Amino acid sequence: MVGALQTPFNKFNPKQLGSAVILSWYDASTISGNDGDAVSSWTDSSGNGRTLSQGVGALQPTLKKGANGLNGKNVVLFDGTDTLTTGTQYLNTANKHTCFAVIKQTTVADHEIFGNDTAGNGFNWRFRNNGGTQQLRIVRGQVVADWNTGIGADTWAYYTLITRCTTGAAGTSTQRVNGSDISTSGSATCTGSPAGNVHIGSLAGATEFLVGALAESIICEGELTALQYTQVEAYLKQKYGL
Repeated sequence: MVGALQTPFNKFNPKQLGSAVILSWYDASTISGNDGDAVSSWTDSSGNGRTLSQGVGALQPTLKKGANGLNGKNVVLFDGTDTLTTGTQYLNTANKHTCFAVIKQTTVADHEIFGNDTAGNGFNWRFRNNGGTQQLRIVRGQVVADWNTGIGADTWAYYTLITRCTTGAAGTSTQRVNGSDISTSGSATCTGSPAGNVHIGSLAGATEFLVGALAESIICEGELTALQYTQVEAYLKQKYGL
């Protein structure tokens, strides 16, 4: 596990985890521009240079600011055809990960938070429509697990994923919503590979396009300690008034 931090929740900043831990960090408040502008680029705040981009105008999401955002903060609106990509392969199923997202779906459907492989060999985190009930699904190298979120459509929430399954080694995965566990999967062994480039708001830029909005996403290498992930959750809760 990554070493624990001792910073009080109200003074915590994700940068304290360090750039070696945070693989990517997308905070919509860092995007400059006017309400309604197309988002062609989203800077990675982790320090690792994994900036998201989209060169095709029809596939660019939209910046929403102020009262049109969340708690006065910017958000990025995806309309079901939009996606952004880092153009790099940095999600490896040989490693454990801890991920966070402040996000809402407009409707309950199969929508991707991020995904890098359409064949199921990589690492995908998405919403799933289970007969009208919103679920969270993770795919880690052909290993699939689903959980009911208790949230639903058009509702902002902050989500946490802690996945301990690695290629060739068994491990569980835990999903959390608004700071509380919703489930932990049984032990499973990943059989996949790093797969392709990481896309936000779609599965590898090909399917399961998000209809909704994203305020912030943080993807970390390794299994964060309980202190660390609850510090990140408290930071997100306070920042977005959730």
